Amino acid sequence: MKYQLLLFDLGGVLAEVSHIPEFLSLIGWSEKAEEFWKKWVSSQYSKDFESGKMDTAVFAETIIREFNLPVDSPFLISCFGKFIKGFYPNALEVLCSIPSAYRKAILSNTNPIHWDMVSGELYGKSGIGDYFLSFETGFLKPDKEAYLDVIEKTGCNPGEILFFDDNDKNIEAAKALGINAVKVTSPAELKKALIEHGIL
Repeated sequence: MKYQLLLFDLGGVLAEVSHIPEFLSLIGWSEKAEEFWKKWVSSQYSKDFESGKMDTAVFAETIIREFNLPVDSPFLISCFGKFIKGFYPNALEVLCSIPSAYRKAILSNTNPIHWDMVSGELYGKSGIGDYFLSFETGFLKPDKEAYLDVIEKTGCNPGEILFFDDNDKNIEAAKALGINAVKVTSPAELKKALIEHGIL
């Protein structure tokens, strides 16, 4: 068997993410979405939250202060949770259709709020055995440490891993370490890739 480990991203591959404008409307952001996103992706606090260095309460307070939002912390946390809509239709079915001979794992940049939204459906229902969650490991994709952590803890060689993600940078970072990586953006694309690689 060529692949020993099938490694899946979560948001954008298995789970649906809300559009930014929907989220911004909920939290009362009145400026352009591009302005919010530009500030967000360059911020240290978003990275700190997803790498487990900042707890949920401090994160919410920081976001409200930095973006001058007209909401309180509980409301912001509730809205932030809705950023993950849930699993795409057929996502879990695709996972469950994979032969049990293959080891399956999740590698995701995520946080406690979003993880709480989807974890219940994954545990015991998907055949996923290992979870490499950024807020628990402290490592964020596309940093190489996130992939090296998977390699070390699973004992798999890079060439024995097949990784699925919707982000080009994450795909390229994995390939640079010798991991087989495929960009997919839906369960349908994931299923097609699994068939093409002889998994299904």
